[in-house]
Amino acid sequence: MNFGMNKPSVLILAATIFIALTVIIAMCRAYVVKEYTISTSVSDDAAWQLIKKHCQPCHSRTPRSPLFDSAPSGFILDDIGQAKNNKARIYHRAITLNDMPFKNLSNMSNEERALLKLWLTQVSSKIKPTHTH
Repeated sequence: MNFGMNKPSVLILAATIFIALTVIIAMCRAYVVKEYTISTSVSDDAAWQLIKKHCQPCHSRTPRSPLFDSAPSGFILDDIGQAKNNKARIYHRAITLNDMPFKNLSNMSNEERALLKLWLTQVSSKIKPTHTH
């Protein structure tokens, strides 16, 4: 019984809350980083192809990028050995900080970044600690 009183404000409030929640949920889904299912290992050759494509245009003794005459910070990646020796630095910049490649000028995809991350993790896990007595 409403005793002749209509209160549309309750219905309007409920509809407004419903719409707001729908928009918020949609926005949150847009920001979720998609996890990629990738193989359990990445070969050195596959990793090198990624590094050549996304790192070497700037980080080479002879950069192909028109932005640099020499490798920024003197950081050179002209072979897979240099990449392995600098795995922590590459991981920090390309994976943790996600600021390499520079301004993502080479359009590194999330899938490629995930593969690089897996390779860097593999390379790190192959290092055996040395024990000194």
